Amino acid sequence: MSFIRSSKFRHVYAQERKKEDCFEVPVTGNAFESDFSAVNPKFLALVARSNGAFIILKHEESTKTAHESKKILKVVWLGRKNLIATTGLNKMMERELKIWRATDLGKFIAVHRLEPSSGCLLPYYDPDNNVLFTAIKGDGLIQYFEVDDKASPLHFLTEFRAPSKPQKALCAMPKRGLDVTTNEIMRLYKIHNLQAMVEPLSMIVPRKAETFQQDIYPDCIGYEPALTAEEWIAGENKSPILISMENMSEPSEAKNDMTDYVNQASTEDNGAEVDEMKEKITALEQELATLREQLTEKDATIEELKSKLAPAPDEE
Repeated sequence: MSFIRSSKFRHVYAQERKKEDCFEVPVTGNAFESDFSAVNPKFLALVARSNGAFIILKHEESTKTAHESKKILKVVWLGRKNLIATTGLNKMMERELKIWRATDLGKFIAVHRLEPSSGCLLPYYDPDNNVLFTAIKGDGLIQYFEVDDKASPLHFLTEFRAPSKPQKALCAMPKRGLDVTTNEIMRLYKIHNLQAMVEPLSMIVPRKAETFQQDIYPDCIGYEPALTAEEWIAGENKSPILISMENMSEPSEAKNDMTDYVNQASTEDNGAEVDEMKEKITALEQELATLREQLTEKDATIEELKSKLAPAPDEE
């Protein structure tokens, strides 16, 4: 007769969790024998899929995800609004643009959806005018939104379509490089998907006035850094140094300003190095002069020895 040992843990069962309660993260596919993870009451640490990097997750945020599909996800900080914009896909493969409060990531406060597609939605933000541009990779569509401080902060403005010229990727010109004479508020450099070409695409505010438009050109981030490297490493924090765009009547002037600043910064940063090089050059010049004197003395000695070794006229 078999004896079954009594235990209060005999009927323990495993309870699986719903998908929304799980951590959907790109864990490494490495075949080495390892746990690839560590956990404590506050955090869960995992080895990521590439480069051996770690992912650190808070338990209370494990079920909060920006978009239902994590295949393609982009995030952009919306300047001084204390808001965050994310782009991604939902379960229906609809492209989504969501706005979140940085102080409360539990629920998005605005959403804009487009037709289903696998193309990535790329965000580009103008923090001075609070205008958000979104471009679809593999498509020719670019949409513009204005962001404000209202309960629903996202407001669709208009869109630009170029179906025959889909974009592969884009990058945005800093505000100080724009042409204020044409009321250009954004310039995207569009890398074409079907051609070996990069196309500058200017976003223009149509106005009849030819004078500087202060309301669309507030002071922007300039060339001078607000912190030195040492200050940043020490943990200091400062707001960016702003410059006026009114004097930038042409893009070339902005370029010249930047060149002057770079030259000035190079002179200041390399001052000690230049002084050191000058000292080395002086030392080399002195050494060269000494060698020349020694060479002259040796030449005189050689001539003296030649005269002593030469046969006398009577002996000839």
